[in-house]
Amino acid sequence: LGHSAGGWLARAFLVTEAYCGVRFGELPAAQRVAAVVTLGTPHINLEDYPLGRAVEQRSNERDDMPPDAQGSSLAFVNLYAPSPAEDARVAYRTVAGTGVVGAESPLAAVLEGQGGQGAFTAFSYRAALGRSAGVDGDGVTPLECAGLHGAPMLELDDVRHLPAPGAVWYGDAVGVSRWAHLLDEISV
Repeated sequence: LGHSAGGWLARAFLVTEAYCGVRFGELPAAQRVAAVVTLGTPHINLEDYPLGRAVEQRSNERDDMPPDAQGSSLAFVNLYAPSPAEDARVAYRTVAGTGVVGAESPLAAVLEGQGGQGAFTAFSYRAALGRSAGVDGDGVTPLECAGLHGAPMLELDDVRHLPAPGAVWYGDAVGVSRWAHLLDEISV
């Protein structure tokens, strides 16, 4: 079970390619993973952050690895992790919140009265998709980015990425009650 980046890091645990020098997918513990459930995870992301992106400095990996996978754990996972269609032994499920629609730009969000949260949503959606106007999601992860090809996705109306006063988020009692049934459906 992983929230946000924790979802694709859970997928990294199943990769047999060396990540920071360890082939996690070959460890006995990885062989016991029966399911991966992700909550608001940006499986697809341009990683085009407004102030740039710090390139990761990992060691003990292949020299011939593509540069984007060398500098981004998400790109590494998307390149080397088995897809749900390829990995029949693991049940994959994605959960995505909706109800936070992005403004044209961070400035537009502020001018429209959405304040700092609206500006953050516009930044986040633009970093992931290259656009924010009219994009629906959980306030951080756009719905379009939360899916994982070959995995069923549960969309939760009005569920937020992070706790906020008066809002439901993935980790509070109401939010959990809306996706916890997935754990029963995939139990082994």
